[in-house]
Amino acid sequence: AYRDKILYTDEADTMFNGKTAFKILNEAFLDWVCEIKKKGVSIKYLLADKVSKDGQKYLASMGMQPCVYLNDSCKYAEIFTPSAFSKCSNIDKLINLYDDKSMRTKFDTSVLDNHEYLSVRDNVLYYKDVNLLEVAEKFTTPLEVAYTPMITEQIQKLQGLFAKAIEKHNYKGSYNYCYATKANYFAEVTTTALNDIKMLETSSAYDIYLMVEMEKLGYIKKGFTVICNGYKNEKYVKHIETLLDKGINVIPVIENEREFDLLSKIKKHKFNVGLRYNSDFESRLSTSVFNTGEKFDNRFGFNPAEMYELAEKIDDAPNMTLTTFHYHLGGTITHIDNFIKAHTNIVELYCQMKKKHPSLTYLDFGGGFPTKYSLTYSFNYDELVNKIVSSTKSVCDSFEIEHPHLIGEHGRYTCADHAFYIHKVDFTKKAYNDLWYIINGSLLNMTPDIILTKQNFTFLPVNLYENDCVPVCLGGETCDPDDRYYLGDKNMRVFMPEIKEGQTLYIIILSVGAYQKTISGIGGLHHCLIPEGNEVIIYNKNDKINYYQIQKITNDNAAIELLDYNDKYMSKFYKK
Repeated sequence: AYRDKILYTDEADTMFNGKTAFKILNEAFLDWVCEIKKKGVSIKYLLADKVSKDGQKYLASMGMQPCVYLNDSCKYAEIFTPSAFSKCSNIDKLINLYDDKSMRTKFDTSVLDNHEYLSVRDNVLYYKDVNLLEVAEKFTTPLEVAYTPMITEQIQKLQGLFAKAIEKHNYKGSYNYCYATKANYFAEVTTTALNDIKMLETSSAYDIYLMVEMEKLGYIKKGFTVICNGYKNEKYVKHIETLLDKGINVIPVIENEREFDLLSKIKKHKFNVGLRYNSDFESRLSTSVFNTGEKFDNRFGFNPAEMYELAEKIDDAPNMTLTTFHYHLGGTITHIDNFIKAHTNIVELYCQMKKKHPSLTYLDFGGGFPTKYSLTYSFNYDELVNKIVSSTKSVCDSFEIEHPHLIGEHGRYTCADHAFYIHKVDFTKKAYNDLWYIINGSLLNMTPDIILTKQNFTFLPVNLYENDCVPVCLGGETCDPDDRYYLGDKNMRVFMPEIKEGQTLYIIILSVGAYQKTISGIGGLHHCLIPEGNEVIIYNKNDKINYYQIQKITNDNAAIELLDYNDKYMSKFYKK
């Protein structure tokens, strides 16, 4: 009865103390689960067609997440997997349950059925047709792997969706795929992307120099488009001018009035510019309509009045032409319809500005296309693309203006899935009721978003799928208590194969290709002076898979040199 009150009504707070109730319910629910599992009943799903706020808290306390959208009556399937057990309050019963060997189960490989690029064959995990156990043993761990054909697949998939949507809706503008280099600056990523795209985006006075270097090497040529976002200082503008000298079509997107003043000093070139609209301005006016799942951050761009004012100044500038209207609604699109509501409203502003400033021809809707950070995550890219194209067309037709050329700045979407880490479980340790698997690397160093943004990552065993699974805590080899995997909950356990005497378990961390390495740092020193591991690039050349190892583990002498551990330097500070 209490369970039903919690799940289906809003009366819980008036009945009893919520925390006490949740604790009682967790223990009772876990007892029930243990009892029916002992009878051989397999629990996979919990279905509910109505869940109150307190009920949602209760389900969250059990570690349960929405998994499958069933139908239009708002019914959800809540998956009940072994990882859900790890969130229960009475962890002793969980451990005791799995200490009973008769209750253990193998890793549920059905979660990989029909996966885009993962599969288990003969108890070994494969990425595409790459045997990951063979890779781990050949190149040794800790190992970073970059599989560049995935970048090509992502780009071509999205280009194909937009091409079909443009044809379907009779859209008169084009779609331009632009790679946002800040997601991953490595040369193999950018170069692979250049096989299929004609636009790159920069974000600072420093990364634009990559464009200068690529022009020198001949990888971008006259007429290639570089979109310049981020705050622009004198150094940034100097590099913009260098690219203009080489015939590159540079489009600086103006963020503030100071940038306009700096760009006005470029006298020897006429060039196109953009204006960034502060989309948070509209979101704040009507949160319920434009709730895209992102936090507000209004330091970027201009409100509508400022947009018109700057557009007038650009029209009067002899060296600039306003061609691009840019906005960005946040890092990851979580709700398609809410995104489209905001997009539609912003397209109306574009149309109004186009009436006064006919040179506008590009609508840059930024990035935010999500990537798959969990095995159960799904997203309808086709729906999003079709609604972007159809809503843009509809609004423009109502204003009787030509359809703009669309630009999408795709960073995370382009490169997140192409890279992964492989670690060896170096040793196991039992502490109180916790079984720890300690890897030969640092989660804190190599996947900083676990701490910074509480980002979920997928951890999977590479081998030993034939063994029974146990709930474990995953930890790195630093002495930092935060060097462990948890998604906002330090009691989080993951299920991994039990390691028997003489066996070695390898673990893969997926979807680390965006931001992780650039945030944690490339080369040099890291927390506890733990070095980066080996690195191998898997690439396609002449329809054949090739392996290229580009970095070996940093040695001790490199750390000594970087930290100035030498007598000439240290003697300045040491007093005997």
